[in-house]
Parts: sequence; C-alpha cells; structure tokens
Amino acid sequence: MQLIARGQPFEARHFGYGVLQHVVAERWSQFTQPERQELAKLVYDKLSECGAVPADEPPEPFMIKSKVATLMAQVVRQEGVGMWSSIMPEMAAGACSESPVQAELSALVMRYVAEDVAVYNSDILGGRMKELLYGLTSTLPQALPAMYRLLEVSEDFVLFSQCFPRLTRPRFATRSGTRRR
Repeated sequence: MQLIARGQPFEARHFGYGVLQHVVAERWSQFTQPERQELAKLVYDKLSECGAVPADEPPEPFMIKSKVATLMAQVVRQEGVGMWSSIMPEMAAGACSESPVQAELSALVMRYVAEDVAVYNSDILGGRMKELLYGLTSTLPQALPAMYRLLEVSEDFVLFSQCFPRLTRPRFATRSGTRRR
C-alpha cells in the first residue's frame, strides 16, 4: 500500500495501482468477504482522496485519476450490483460537484463501469451479466441528470448550446412515443 501513497512519485503510484488492478481482476475470488470489503473500502478511500486535493496543491495527473477510476470500476465488476448501487449516489453527487476534479473522477468511474459491463464483457457469464446490466440500467435515473449537469457546466457545451439551442434542449419521451419539450 505504500506504493500508492500520496508522497510517492507518480510512476511508483501508477505501478502500484496497476498491481492492485491485477489483484482485483485475477485474485478477487481468493479473498474472504471481510478482505474484499476492506479492499473495496481502500479503493473507495483512494478515489475520495484523489478527488479531494487541497486548493493550494495541483490536482492529480490524469494517469493517476484514470488508474484509480479503473480500479474502482474493477471492484464494482467483481463485487456486483450491490457495490454499484451503494456508490452510485456518491458518483452522481460528485458529477454535479463544483469541484472539476471530483466531477471528472465521478464521470470516469461511471464511464469505466459502463464500458466494463457493456463492452469488455467477454469473461462475464450469463446471469452475472444480466445482473450487472440491470444494475447499470436501474441507476440511469441518477446517472443521466448528473451527466447532463456535467455537460451544462462544460465550456464547450455552453458554446455549442448557444450556437445550436434547438439541439441541446432536453427532450423527454412520453409513454405514447411522441416527444415533448
């Protein structure tokens, strides 16, 4: 755990997170339930630590943020829907946060979890795949408004919406299939 400590060089931390990713991906089944919970808590704490950088310090480089978010996604993939459902409110709140670092980390975790389950899923078997997909789709009411809020505060999206207002207004489908504004 000392490799991923905040005082270590970025390269050492990147390597340490890579080792943890390997442990979570390949050795998760060898841990007892309390050890899994402890490791999941450690990863979540590291994610929170990465997002809570003091204002007088520079933010973590993307290579560290990406590794931490990927590691959290790997833990969710291994632990299942319960883990995703428990962290989703914090991820949605983080995406709506005023802190750009926290918003970026939350968006990265949501992206990596969705990619792991929906795209890179060749090793996930039948029932587990359905369970994870159901878990993802059941949290869409929390995720989509958070992501839309994140887009609204993005400078590029603001400029785009000013140029093309009809394309950026949210539309909602009704039960009859017609769209309303």
